[in-house]
Amino acid sequence: MEDHTCKWVVGLSNGETIIENMDRFLDIEGEPSSWQKLQTYLIQNNLQINSIKIRVYSYTGNRDYNLPSTKPKFNSSIPIDYNYGRKVGIQINSIGEIVSTEQKHIFIEAIYPEGNVRLYVDELNPVNCWVTFNINKGK
Repeated sequence: MEDHTCKWVVGLSNGETIIENMDRFLDIEGEPSSWQKLQTYLIQNNLQINSIKIRVYSYTGNRDYNLPSTKPKFNSSIPIDYNYGRKVGIQINSIGEIVSTEQKHIFIEAIYPEGNVRLYVDELNPVNCWVTFNINKGK
């Protein structure tokens, strides 16, 4: 599997820091993803995610994009859970071959009772990021 220059990094309730595709959370073809392995580890050890960020690895230095933690700065609300994902937009020719990758984003999400805050980072140009806030319908 491709190794990304942007990775999720989580801080756990036991003080551990886990980085996507590192150590025992490697992405190995045919096995659960790093994130799925993390979810199993959390359940088996009765742990919680306390913080999450996207780390951009670059030859000019690393950059972190953070979401609020369970001890948030700036007196913000405390998330009740976290999530992660990737979105890719590709161009395909008439015979179904991938011509190019047009968009590639990693996102992390802080979940609140009222909705969620999602932070996207452009993996093709990681100086670009966006934040969305979605309110739960019916609230």
